[in-house]
Amino acid sequence: MIFSITLESFSESLFSYVCHQDASILIALNGRTLMLCPRCSGLQAGFFITMLVLLLVNGVKNLKTGRAFKSLVVVALLFLFSEWMLAQTGIIHSTAASRLLSGLAGGVAFSLLGIAYRNQFVGQSSQVASRICRAIPMIFIILFLGLLLFHADLWSVVTLLLVLAVIVNGLFILQTVILRVYALFVKTKNTNE
Repeated sequence: MIFSITLESFSESLFSYVCHQDASILIALNGRTLMLCPRCSGLQAGFFITMLVLLLVNGVKNLKTGRAFKSLVVVALLFLFSEWMLAQTGIIHSTAASRLLSGLAGGVAFSLLGIAYRNQFVGQSSQVASRICRAIPMIFIILFLGLLLFHADLWSVVTLLLVLAVIVNGLFILQTVILRVYALFVKTKNTNE
């Protein structure tokens, strides 16, 4: 009970930084409102899942950015923005499923773009960052198995996974910015010498 109340309070506060939390489109799971709208849930989950898959299967440093990569990113972003724009103009009516799917597509695209940017402009990350990135899937799996063992309700499982996704995604973006700024300072320092 205390865990549930703490998770609800923490998630509502955390999600307010990444989502508008429009009450008219929030969904309920087991009678409790998930404080991240379907599109934002899709964006966060798509970004997080793409990072996990690339870390487990291929490694983020081996990401190929050829024609197929560019086509996938363009199609995914077109789907995200066209679904949103068509709904805003009243041409279509967005549903929770369409918002979630367009968010997932956008999350995948943004993750691929972020990883490609990081590989191209930031360069190789430190050994510590590499170890942390490899630990993320293990943390995810352990948390998920722990939730299953304790028979947590669906709302708690989904909320905790989205909290984990928001935190990891934010840390990835923050670390990318820090590494980019560091790389710029090192480059500036080397050109001045």
